[in-house]
Amino acid sequence: MKPIAELISSSDPRWNEILKRCPHDFYSLPNYCEVEAKRMGGTSAALYLAKEDQVFLLPIIIRQLPNQFSLSLDWLDATSPYGYSGIVTNLLENELQLFLEDLKDLCFETLQKHKLCTIFVRLHPLLNPYSDLPWGCFRRHGDVYWIDLMKSSQELNQMVRSRFRSYIHATIKSGAKVRIDEQFEHYDTFIQLYYNTMEDVGAEDWYFFSKEYFYQLKEALGEVLKLVLVEIEGKIYAAGLYTECNGIVEYHLSGKHKSEDWAHLTKLMMVSMRDWGKARGNRYFHLGGGVGASQNSPLTFFKSGFTKTTSPFCSWRIVTDQEVYQWMIQKWESITQQKADGIEGYFPAYRKGIM
Repeated sequence: MKPIAELISSSDPRWNEILKRCPHDFYSLPNYCEVEAKRMGGTSAALYLAKEDQVFLLPIIIRQLPNQFSLSLDWLDATSPYGYSGIVTNLLENELQLFLEDLKDLCFETLQKHKLCTIFVRLHPLLNPYSDLPWGCFRRHGDVYWIDLMKSSQELNQMVRSRFRSYIHATIKSGAKVRIDEQFEHYDTFIQLYYNTMEDVGAEDWYFFSKEYFYQLKEALGEVLKLVLVEIEGKIYAAGLYTECNGIVEYHLSGKHKSEDWAHLTKLMMVSMRDWGKARGNRYFHLGGGVGASQNSPLTFFKSGFTKTTSPFCSWRIVTDQEVYQWMIQKWESITQQKADGIEGYFPAYRKGIM
């Protein structure tokens, strides 16, 4: 069997066939990528590589170049969907290294044929524990936090910061209760609480996902998506979206009532979902990291209160045509009158400040 390198669509049956064979999270689901493509104004696709029984899938969103460049070039670029879709493969790291080395030329021919100049990949911290990759630029950012649900309940509780345990106990005494809204009856309430929280923390505009996006996400993920509520005397004061996929529970998004203590209510929600995930036989509870991989943010402090177990979050930057990429960087520098970042900085450099 000859090696294969193709760009496949989210409707290609090979996408789901690979997911059945390989470790993955919800970020790699074709339906999720389709929703992300709509949000980003792009097209969902995946780079598919195969050699004998070895397979590799890289979910991406293909985008038009910013207008400043697309008027002169017919090239495109690509990025991971929001989150950690990373690489889906049945190969261990040493096997993947050899596999990518063998298929590099064929892969680049395919990407150039489809006019894809750059790809920015967010690797999955739990499923892609690589120290490097044989081509492209591999960069380590901050750490993410996760919980090993195979530990005993006593061990899990001991991992929680002592002050957090006190807050959680007080919150329970106040009458707070956590439940999963199976029918998403209070989805609009969650969305408003989420917007309130984004306003309170001064989040960037792109974190304000549209209401339409939230409903598309619900439709795309189905039972994978969980709406979790924290109620006191029947009133919802905090809520969160979590996912459960292939043995991984993910803390995705949350929000709180403006007049309430977000941290304490969400602490109770987090340990409740940790225990729920363990009871259902999941392997990991992934909390994620700080905003922009920051290690010194309130969000990082919050997540580190539940576990000290971390994994590095890394990105993989691919340039398929250096000549085209350099042309766009020079164009960007002439427009902005600034020096462009190197490949380890903002990538692709020609999109910095230009969307």
